[in-house]
Amino acid sequence: MAACVAALTHYKVACVPLLAAHGAAGAWCKGVLGQTIDVRALCNPCRLPASTLALLPSNVSTWPCKSDEVESLMLALFETFSNLLLYKPPVAPDAAIFVYAQHDHFVPPSSTESLHEHWKGSQARALPGGHATT
Repeated sequence: MAACVAALTHYKVACVPLLAAHGAAGAWCKGVLGQTIDVRALCNPCRLPASTLALLPSNVSTWPCKSDEVESLMLALFETFSNLLLYKPPVAPDAAIFVYAQHDHFVPPSSTESLHEHWKGSQARALPGGHATT
């Protein structure tokens, strides 16, 4: 959340994102939390609102009915709406220090590292341990 605020703020702000992902997809589709979603419960024949469909990739047109299609749609939604790599870096990326856990299974370290690389001039500090122990 801290990284999101910094990216969307139009003035210089210091930021220390702790265990931050570049977007929701890392935790909810690729990390441990993805195993907590009952994908079968999400399978239904309803359609997404036209306003949402307009923002999605062209190959996503209706709510899918197969588990793997739901997972693909969730990934597309998260990557479309929460991916901070699609936003310009903050005004002062050098005022950001990313702190992440080397063995985090909720927020993959690669997600934080990619955000750090996107924010040229920021710092990254890897701590030993996992999400709960850092």
